[in-house]
Amino acid sequence: ISTTQGSRSVTLALDPVTIMPASDAGSGQGSARRASSSSHGPRQASPTAVRIMSEKLPRDARARATGSPVTKMAIGRIGAVVYSAVSMLAIKQVHAEALDVALTTPFGIASGTQASARNVLVTITLEDGSTGLGEAAPFPAVSGETQEQTLATLENLRAVIVGQDARRWRRVASQLTEAAPGAAAARCAVETALLDALCRRVGLSLWSFFGGAEAALVSDLTLVTGTVEEARIAAARAAQDGFATLKIKIGAGRIDEDVARLDAILEAAPRAKLILDANAALSADEAVGLLGALGPRRARIALFEQPTPAGDLDALRRVREQGRVPVAADESAKNARAV
Repeated sequence: ISTTQGSRSVTLALDPVTIMPASDAGSGQGSARRASSSSHGPRQASPTAVRIMSEKLPRDARARATGSPVTKMAIGRIGAVVYSAVSMLAIKQVHAEALDVALTTPFGIASGTQASARNVLVTITLEDGSTGLGEAAPFPAVSGETQEQTLATLENLRAVIVGQDARRWRRVASQLTEAAPGAAAARCAVETALLDALCRRVGLSLWSFFGGAEAALVSDLTLVTGTVEEARIAAARAAQDGFATLKIKIGAGRIDEDVARLDAILEAAPRAKLILDANAALSADEAVGLLGALGPRRARIALFEQPTPAGDLDALRRVREQGRVPVAADESAKNARAV
């Protein structure tokens, strides 16, 4: 098979392979001539089926193409294997629109409250017509991002995204980070939509793509900031609904107020474990003091999420050691490098 793409050319020598009809082979930017199958009929290619005989591609491209998984796409439902070294699956269109979701209860955390979820829905369309969906959930109280900013960022990112090879989604994600490092919500929506489109194209769920480790998910329920009585009512309702773990937002007021809320929650949901989440609002002394005020009831705290400021890792360590509960990072772990 000889293919061309711009000024690049490559000649591939193939063992006899099962090749699908050209109309089923999907779209690509290169042109190709089909190789003939064996006189004994078509058969599956061996692992060394693709050998690059002559080319004008960079060394790193040769290394990626020769015999590596990226040179082939298995189409299980058709029973064929297609080999390609230079073809691509272009991103054709990116569409973003406001998605406002009414909340049954305002979502209050230590740094602010959101009465409704003002999100953004992203749709990506690939050149073969495959589409995928992604959602951006900007929350000014956490990241400073707003719906308006996210829509504007996505408009600017369109030039970065359209025309890219969808199969090289990690490369696309890296370029998005370089172009919009402070727009995590927008980048998340694009990456999700891109992966969704790729998975839908081959009939694969995102759950399967990410490994399908668990067939079921047990969720906790978040109880937002508010009064003691609001906390008591919400905890009783959650316990009645069968939630075994409750996540409690704290840090919006005085420590003694949070202790009173926790007392009411523990009483209203006597079998529930609690996750405390301060969204980086407390000092190490305040966090340790809150845990100490709970006395023996501290045993029902399953986890303390981000009790202290994001940049103070020593404070997280102090809470873990002196508070004697597991501690999780959230605001301190916004990217892989931070982790």
